[in-house]
Amino acid sequence: MKLFDSMVELQLVRTICDTDQKALIFSKITTEYFGYTPALEVFNRIVVFLHSGKQVTTSEILKNDLALSEEARAGISNPVFRPFLGEADIETACAILAKYRKARIILTAATNAVEILKQKDPDVDGVVSEMESILQKCHSGLAKNEMMHYSKVNLESLKSEINKDLDRVDTDCIPTGFGKFDRETGGFRRKQVIALASTPGGGKSAMALQMMISQYLMGFNVCLVSYEMDELEIRYRLLSNCSLVNHRDINLKRLSARQRQIINERFDELITGTHGNNRLTIWTPERELNVPEIALELKPYGYDVIYIDYLSLLKQAPGKQLWEVLGDHARAAKLAANNLNAAMVVLAQYDDQENKIKYSKAIIANSNFVWAWEHGQKEKESGIIEVKQLKARGADTYSFYLQKDFKVFKFMDYFGPSPEEIAKKTSELPKMQQLSTLS
Repeated sequence: MKLFDSMVELQLVRTICDTDQKALIFSKITTEYFGYTPALEVFNRIVVFLHSGKQVTTSEILKNDLALSEEARAGISNPVFRPFLGEADIETACAILAKYRKARIILTAATNAVEILKQKDPDVDGVVSEMESILQKCHSGLAKNEMMHYSKVNLESLKSEINKDLDRVDTDCIPTGFGKFDRETGGFRRKQVIALASTPGGGKSAMALQMMISQYLMGFNVCLVSYEMDELEIRYRLLSNCSLVNHRDINLKRLSARQRQIINERFDELITGTHGNNRLTIWTPERELNVPEIALELKPYGYDVIYIDYLSLLKQAPGKQLWEVLGDHARAAKLAANNLNAAMVVLAQYDDQENKIKYSKAIIANSNFVWAWEHGQKEKESGIIEVKQLKARGADTYSFYLQKDFKVFKFMDYFGPSPEEIAKKTSELPKMQQLSTLS
């Protein structure tokens, strides 16, 4: 019985290396689709490049990659295995791999079932349950089951799974860097959608950048998809944030020798201060994309948190009103978060008069957490904002305070009394405490 097609597998990895179709292929296949060891070896090598933030190398370079076996290098360099040129051919090739994947899964399951049934007192119900799961796995095309069946038939296996889960170290939590929220909730979680909403000029982009920096330093892979600003503008904000050099001086190139030294030293500390070989990515697409298209592009890179700045600037479907479009984006973000096993953070506008996110209730409906804050005269004078949690699925809703300094685009924990409490005692709002040290 044939269990794989070596030629098709090698042609697909050649297609990833030598064409611009890698996102399409990665959206359709995983390591489970490979049965030919040399092709799987090359595919895994490509994944290593992507997860380390490197570009996918060409087959011409891979054929000399000593990290690959001699057989894998020979396969990737064989001129017979030419890359597929069109999407239709790629679709057909992926379908062939999917067929063989199913055959391998069924054969393994059947072999295991036969061994169990040979026993003196076989667990027939357990075999049936396992076969049902295997069939569902074949139909899903995924490496995991989409359905979990709870019944007396599989009680013992369920209990075993539950205890494994209770003993497991939780890697789903991704802290934000803001103390009170992280202590109460553990941070954001994978497969969640988080909406950040503020009035115009309230610092939505600055808030996102602050959390990205914190998460990068904690060892997570983070990506900002920005239609709001170009890469250079974001870079200047990042440099100001990490160096505490006034953003105006960086933007206008009015830097003293001392300021330049501080910027270089702090930037070096930021990039080398991470716990692992992770990355912080700034992506400023020059073409209109919607959430599914963004997810398709980013899937090969394995990001832990993806920020989208912001929803209203994404591709709009023709013939739909803005509130409908935003609802579609929010629903797509929920599906993308699950598919990418990442937290999706979407930025939106907030109407302080109505105390709601503008244009679409669907944004709140499809979000796990919704943060909203105002940026009026009180916040500008005090430098303190109150983050209101309009929604917190599976957690308590509460407000917390942060200190901001837009001269360096920085947000920090604030542990003092609220502006209202201070105002009651002094009859005036507290004055902003500057964080910047070099102006």
